[in-house]
This record gives sequence, C-alpha cells and structure tokens, in this order.
Amino acid sequence: MSSTNKTTNYKLSQYVGTDKPTYLGDYNGDMLKIDTQMKANADAATNAEESAGEAVTKAEQAQTKINSIDTRVTSAETNITQLQTTVQSQGENITQISNTANNAQTSATAANNKANSVEQELNNFGKWSGQLNLEAFDVATKRAVLKGNYNNDLNLLSIYGTWAYTAAQTGSHKLGALPSSIPAPKENRTIYAACTVVGNDTGLSLIHI
Repeated sequence: MSSTNKTTNYKLSQYVGTDKPTYLGDYNGDMLKIDTQMKANADAATNAEESAGEAVTKAEQAQTKINSIDTRVTSAETNITQLQTTVQSQGENITQISNTANNAQTSATAANNKANSVEQELNNFGKWSGQLNLEAFDVATKRAVLKGNYNNDLNLLSIYGTWAYTAAQTGSHKLGALPSSIPAPKENRTIYAACTVVGNDTGLSLIHI
C-alpha cells in the first residue's frame, strides 16, 4: 500500500510500520517529484545567475555612466569657476572702461570749455572799444568835440574831433585826456594820418583832427 504520510512541501512518501511501499508507485513517484523540483531549482538558479550577470553588466554600465557624469560635473565645475573668473575680470574691465570713459568725458568737457574760451577770445580779439570822450580843454572854446576808440589787443588809439576857439591861442595847450581804462604808453607814440585844418567860421578859428 502507499505511504501513510507525506512530506509537507513536496508530498514525498513517509511510511509507518504497517505500510508496504511499492517501487513503481511510491518510489518512482517520489523520484519524479525530486527530479522535477531539482530541474526547476537548477533552471531558477541559471536564470538567477543570468539575471545576476545582467544586473552586474547594468551596474557596470551604470558605474561607467556615473563616472562619465562625475567627469562632466567636474568639467562643468571647472568651467563655472573659469566663467566666474571671466565674469569678475570682465566686471573689472567694465569698471576700468567706465572710469576711462568718465575721464575722457571730463577731458572732453574741459577741452570743449577751453575751445569755447579760445573762440570767445578770438571773437573778441581786435575789437575796438565803444566811443570814448577825450575832452579836457584848458582854454575856452566856442564848441568842441574830441572822441576816441581804443583797441586793447592791438594797442591802438583812434582820435577824432573838431573844436573852435573863441580867441587866438599861442603856446601849448591841453586838448584832451585818456580815460583810466586806457593804459598809459611806456614810450612816446606816433599819431598817424593826423590832419589839422585852420579855417574861419564867423570869426572863429576852426581846427579839425
């Protein structure tokens, strides 16, 4: 008769004293169960080994990628550091350029002001003063006019006038005086294009200059 009891996991034969095992039934059945399970275990081990190998390969590939990423990260960090240095250098250059531009602007402004000043001086150079009154007669006159214009840059004085005496005059007399705005000459000056005309106007002596 078949075994009275069976193992828990694979249901293999377990006998008691009154059992009569049979080779064709119990034994062959147990061996088939053992063979089948061993084959299943072997296949599972093979599959597990193949899976482990694939896992190792994937792990190695992953490690290679990680190493590559580490290299890229290191390179990126180096690039970032270089970029930061470049940005800082560019910032310093921009500051220097800004200072240079400001200095150039200041110089340009000063040059422009100087140019305007020179232009103003050139525009005013050689200009004659307004009409000056030079009258300072020391004798009695019927009528008198003595005027002048002064050019400070050329140091020239233009004098013109007309006067008439009430009586004949002899000796030296003062006809006029230079205003304080005209500097006194350091040496004798020559009067050019002077003309004196003596005429008669209702008994008066006329002099034109």
